[in-house]
Amino acid sequence: MGSIFKLFLGRALNLLGYPALVRECDYESHALGARVRVKKLELFTLIEVNGIDVYFNRFTGTIDGVGINPSAGCTLVKGPGGGITSPH
Repeated sequence: MGSIFKLFLGRALNLLGYPALVRECDYESHALGARVRVKKLELFTLIEVNGIDVYFNRFTGTIDGVGINPSAGCTLVKGPGGGITSPH
């Protein structure tokens, strides 16, 4: 498939509001200290970056929620505006 065709197809799908496809994978960059994991669930696609879980609606592609993976070792603190933040 040609690159220009892919570009126009991607633009057309974006205009139609079609969600992007994402495959399950695990990726780790030792140079940047980053770990990314993509997992397909029944109703959501979970994308985890360094212990922060972001849930995308599997049918619309919109963000449905965010969470912190307990195994990541993150702790929550109150931020200056009263919101919850992570000190990492």
